[in-house]
Amino acid sequence: MSGEPSLFSRASAEIIDLHRFFVDWFVAARADAVEFGRFETVMGEGLTMVAPNGQIPQTQSYPPADSLAVLLESFAEAIELGTPFLVPVGEMLGVVAAFEAAIASMASGKPTQAERI
Repeated sequence: MSGEPSLFSRASAEIIDLHRFFVDWFVAARADAVEFGRFETVMGEGLTMVAPNGQIPQTQSYPPADSLAVLLESFAEAIELGTPFLVPVGEMLGVVAAFEAAIASMASGKPTQAERI
C-alpha cells in the first residue's frame, strides 16, 4: 500500500467539502463569505454561478504576488518615509495572541482561548 488516500476517500472528502460549500452558500448570513473560486475550479471552465438571490457573483483573479516582499517593502517605507505599515498593529497583536494560544494548546493538549493583547 502506497499510503496515498484511496480514490473513494478522496471522492468522499470532495463530496463532503462541496456539501459544506452549498450549505454555507444557501445560508443568507454566511453567503457573502463563501469563496466561489474553489467551486468554479472544481466544476470547470464555462460554469456560471447564480447566487440564491439570482445575482451572478463577480469574480476577479489577481496575478501571484510575493506577500513577504510586499510586507518588507511596506515596512521599509514605514521606517524611511513614515508611511503607514500595511498591517495594523491590532492585527499583528491578534496574530501573536493566536500563535501563543496555539503553542499553549499544543503543550496542554486542550483548546486554549487566545487572549487579547
